[in-house]
Amino acid sequence: MINYPVIKQTIREVYQQPPIVMVALIIIAVFFLLVFTFKVEFEGDVIVSMSFFGLSFDETKIDMGYDFMTSIYNFLKLICMFLLFLQGSTLFVDTLKDPLLGIFLTKPVSRAGLLLSRYAGQIIAIFALLLISGIGITLILYFKMNGTVFLTPIYLSLLVSFIFITMFTFMGLLSIIFENSLAVAAIGILTYFAFAPIILIAEMEGNQLVYLAYIFPPVWKFTRQETNIINGNTINPDVFALVLLYIVVYITLSIILFNRKDIT
Repeated sequence: MINYPVIKQTIREVYQQPPIVMVALIIIAVFFLLVFTFKVEFEGDVIVSMSFFGLSFDETKIDMGYDFMTSIYNFLKLICMFLLFLQGSTLFVDTLKDPLLGIFLTKPVSRAGLLLSRYAGQIIAIFALLLISGIGITLILYFKMNGTVFLTPIYLSLLVSFIFITMFTFMGLLSIIFENSLAVAAIGILTYFAFAPIILIAEMEGNQLVYLAYIFPPVWKFTRQETNIINGNTINPDVFALVLLYIVVYITLSIILFNRKDIT
């Protein structure tokens, strides 16, 4: 069912998109900042000072240093997610509007196979980009911190990948329904940046509004998991199981709707 040439072509298309190029440039900039501005001083195994981006934190302000780095991570993550949503909103819409789609489907490629192959290509491209960035930051910190293995960047890159996969699956379904990349991008961005924080607050306060939100991907549940990863606490696997269920439902609905579309 999966068509590997379609997957490879999709990966090439993804890496040629301006939003993805901008994400790659942001990641490269982070690498350079860490290499040239991040410094740590130890006394034995204890960190006594830290400097990053021109700011210094002595042993009494180490926690402020960690908070500062966390704030930078959150800021860059929001920018990258915005760019990823912009790029992801166009993939299936472009596929549906391709004038050669009808001819392509006369070949031994099923509609479900085409949809899943395009989906897999997008996921592989973004997952590889984020994972490589997480590994790269981990290696930089390893050398900067006297051989200390700090795996948090890898864990966070995996979490961000999972968030993107969830939202991209949702936006894929929207693409087949609306066939408009602007509408898909707007709904995706509003869901993640506006709707999810509101639902998170409603969930924390026990507001009944939270029960109306489950027609959307429950990405707000990742907020606590992200905090747990940063603080070195245990994550809740039930959240990932719930979101996987949503992913399966979205993909199934996308295939059903795509199979029913009139394509000339």
